[in-house]
Amino acid sequence: MDIVFGPDAVPADFPVRGGGLLALRPGHFLGASEDLIGAAHSLPPLVAQYGDLRVPVNILYGREDRILDYRKNGEAFVARVPAARLTLVTGGHMLPVTAIDASVDFVRTAAARLREPATA
Repeated sequence: MDIVFGPDAVPADFPVRGGGLLALRPGHFLGASEDLIGAAHSLPPLVAQYGDLRVPVNILYGREDRILDYRKNGEAFVARVPAARLTLVTGGHMLPVTAIDASVDFVRTAAARLREPATA
């Protein structure tokens, strides 16, 4: 859990209140494992089409994320997708749990951008 949450602290109530114990259910564990295995096969064709995306995409990353590096994932994605916007904040991987205000602000800002007139 320290890797997933770090550098932020793991909330003491996460196993129960945050659903952390659900990840230990055999069906959930197997499903998540199958997803990871399948990604190796299904992701490359999707990545090849990133440049064709024309829908607004907003991405929130914690600069200190220990699971997904914002440079390798967030910045690389934005470089390939013309309509994508990257928002970087202080924090790790579990921003909706550890940085609630920043996460809510991000969603509100992304939703407001959807209401902006399209520019040609």
